[in-house]
Amino acid sequence: MKKAFHVPVLPLASCLTACIGISAFLIAPALAQVNGPGPSPSSSFDAVVNLPGDEAVITGDSNESIGGVGGQTTQLNVSDGGVVGTFFDADSGSEVNISGGTVGILFDAFFGSEVNISGGTVDNSFAAHSGSVVHISGGKVGRFTAFPGSDVELVGGEYRLNGADFTDGSITISDGDILTGTFAGGSSFIFSDEDLDSLSDVTLTVVPLPPVDLNPIVINATDSGLSGLRAGQTLTLQAGGSLAERFEVVDATLNVEAGTVDGFAEVYNSEVNIRGGDVGSCFDAFSGSVVNISGGAIGQRFDAFSGSEVNISGGTVDDFFDACSGSVVNISGGTIGSGFDVQFDSVVNISGGVFGDDFDVFPGGAVNIRGREFSIDGMLLSTLQLGQAFTITDREVTLSGVLTDGESFSFDLELVEGGASGPSTPNDFFSSDATLTVTLVPPFLLGDSSLNGVVNVEDIGPFIAVLQTGSFLAQADCNQDGVVDFSDIPTFISILTGS
Repeated sequence: MKKAFHVPVLPLASCLTACIGISAFLIAPALAQVNGPGPSPSSSFDAVVNLPGDEAVITGDSNESIGGVGGQTTQLNVSDGGVVGTFFDADSGSEVNISGGTVGILFDAFFGSEVNISGGTVDNSFAAHSGSVVHISGGKVGRFTAFPGSDVELVGGEYRLNGADFTDGSITISDGDILTGTFAGGSSFIFSDEDLDSLSDVTLTVVPLPPVDLNPIVINATDSGLSGLRAGQTLTLQAGGSLAERFEVVDATLNVEAGTVDGFAEVYNSEVNIRGGDVGSCFDAFSGSVVNISGGAIGQRFDAFSGSEVNISGGTVDDFFDACSGSVVNISGGTIGSGFDVQFDSVVNISGGVFGDDFDVFPGGAVNIRGREFSIDGMLLSTLQLGQAFTITDREVTLSGVLTDGESFSFDLELVEGGASGPSTPNDFFSSDATLTVTLVPPFLLGDSSLNGVVNVEDIGPFIAVLQTGSFLAQADCNQDGVVDFSDIPTFISILTGS
């Protein structure tokens, strides 16, 4: 049951005024702007709650609310250090101003309420219902729904819809749409139907933005103060540095060498190179993004959305990686957790790495495996031709073998998700409507960066590419020290020239 904050009962002398106020509110939805647009003077309200400071009123527990008392108005101001808990309701007659602090999941702005966000963090499942007014000019907002009949305004600029400049004054997000931009306060944002954001007839207001710093940024101390990256920016995170939760990267470059990236990071049309450090859970890679993972530890629930490419050559990727429809994932090394999903129209190419259980390939998904040998139910596939892909149509069997990098693998090609024991059992699942191919590669050769079975001039380009991206390829690790860097060049030259 909601714990609501109510102001004291009005004196008798004020009853007539209150009744008139209630009547006016019922017949004039515009009064959802409780005391005019934007944050209003506190003196205009019957009651005011400030966080931090008034935790005796709004404690930060779940299932609290504010407003909802006919004829009365209440203002809630959340600044740095303030905490609003989960399942919070802003009811009629309330104005909520968020300039800092945090608001938990499932924040609902109902009819007759007003919410102004200029800073802080609003977590997932923030909803503006019909008859509510919401203005967002800064801060970080998680999964957001602007229902039909709500009055929602985004204030900022650099608006782009699906990568193209968007100059209309309002927007409704359709299936597959991605809206990016920058709030007036300078923080980037990404709203996408793929990530369950829903915007209906939202006003886009253009205002001057803070200048963007295009000089390379290096973060090696905690609390960088940055909330994201704008177009053309490059940031390198080093030991001791951290990026706060919901870091948004739009048309930019992020290099993670060490340090910590908190959860719910999102990237759009950007390059991300993860060579070390810790990256939190619920990482989202949207269209146009290339994410190269050669080291570090990545948390659970990584989503590669349509149009993104993820290259994993090292490091550890935790459970529940989702190769969503239209994505491409290339895995040549590293450790992959359980619950890996390959969705319709996604392509996963595997040549190395170690895999957990519950590897699921759904109808329309494609998995292509390159390795040194393959067997079905322990019987060697001896007729495979080098370099020629062979389609595996068998199901209810076990496909095993040795990948290009020398790691062994085994997938149970079950037709029922979770196997015969049901969905809760961590068995692999390969739909009969999914594509599965295996390709036999030549024996392992140091220097064979092109993976064509010989070491020659054709290996120079692929070797340089691995070197430049900081990724890992066992064949390019010519001095066999576990990394591919400039120290491999002399050995590579020696192998190439036969000296």
